[in-house]
Amino acid sequence: MGIGLIIFSDGWGGAENVVHSLARALGEKGEEVLLIFNEEMARYYQDLPGVRTYDIGPLYNLRRMLGSLLRLNDPSADLAEGGAPLPGVWNVLRWARRRAIRPEVARILVEEKVDIVGLHLDEAISLYPFIEPLGIPMVVTLHSPIIGVPRKRTFDPLKENRRRSLTQVMSGVDGITYQSDCELDSLACLLERPRCRPAAIPNGVHVQEMRRAGTALRGGGRKIVYMGGSRWQKGGELAVQTMSLLRDMDGLEMHMLGKIPEGHRIRALARELELEDRMTFHGFVPSPVVFDYLNSADLVLIPSLSEGFSVTAIEAMALGKPIVGTNVGGIPTAVTDGRNAILVGPDPRELANAVRRLLLEPERMSTMSDVNWQDAERYDWELISQMYIDYFDEIISRCSGSASLSDGR
Repeated sequence: MGIGLIIFSDGWGGAENVVHSLARALGEKGEEVLLIFNEEMARYYQDLPGVRTYDIGPLYNLRRMLGSLLRLNDPSADLAEGGAPLPGVWNVLRWARRRAIRPEVARILVEEKVDIVGLHLDEAISLYPFIEPLGIPMVVTLHSPIIGVPRKRTFDPLKENRRRSLTQVMSGVDGITYQSDCELDSLACLLERPRCRPAAIPNGVHVQEMRRAGTALRGGGRKIVYMGGSRWQKGGELAVQTMSLLRDMDGLEMHMLGKIPEGHRIRALARELELEDRMTFHGFVPSPVVFDYLNSADLVLIPSLSEGFSVTAIEAMALGKPIVGTNVGGIPTAVTDGRNAILVGPDPRELANAVRRLLLEPERMSTMSDVNWQDAERYDWELISQMYIDYFDEIISRCSGSASLSDGR
């Protein structure tokens, strides 16, 4: 089966991680996989053996994008963003760049003779109207609930335009995969229900590979690891506030992974609360090194404000780590409160109390570690990738049957 995966993004996160792992797992299963992405993502996807990759150029860098539109690309140009233009100018440039990549994407899909296309994140999903005439079955993967579109009609033209666009896509694609009920429920904002049968397919982890991780953090203190970077929905400020309420616990330290720029509010808050000696910012850490950091944790904190699922949760499970997190979005789908984690509201006091209780109960921490080590097996990519393959096969067979009936008429 020829599977084309498309993802356009401006940085590494849960969805980007899932697409990387999915492409790899499908290739290891013997499927023919090609991956289409933008220039800004190229460095993250260059280590996929057996997966054909296509870089369609810049989509988020002003200088590179303008050069591409003018066919004046300078190979020596770096990827520094620089100052953004006025919003109106920026939107026009983005619109022009999107139009420019459509023929290239269509050409790749046709020349590679793919059997099915997987669309990931909004930029790729917006290509639906231009891939649809090719007659290739398409599947949209939801990586988070649809936000910014209320369930009831409004007088906001931007929200209503997004509602119409999403309805067109979700009503036209041949398949939808989701990871948690909150993602599926968010489809209630559409003007009409999707015509396809959505499939629940969770995120996965390479369990045995992760369990070869070492330990990157030294020292005798107890370590809390946070892996959300600066994305607002990951709750970085909540993590800092939580640590402030735990400052009385001797030897407790927090390690924050993911890109958090020097001037970001999260770092500023840590300084304001005088936590510099208790918190360490490690920046972006690539796989598989990031698992050495995660494996160093005594406890993993997931203070998300919004979450479609939680890759971090199942990665922590795979390494047998106790978890404290928020009971928002799809986190309760990934882990069970009281069994795999302690889940509380997105409040620093609740999070701090949960961390404190767990750290003061070593037997409970040990039991949770053992349970997580066992439960993680159901999220292994060996199983999850087969779920994708079965769903893709079903869609291809159904679409082939529909085409045959149409030809017969």
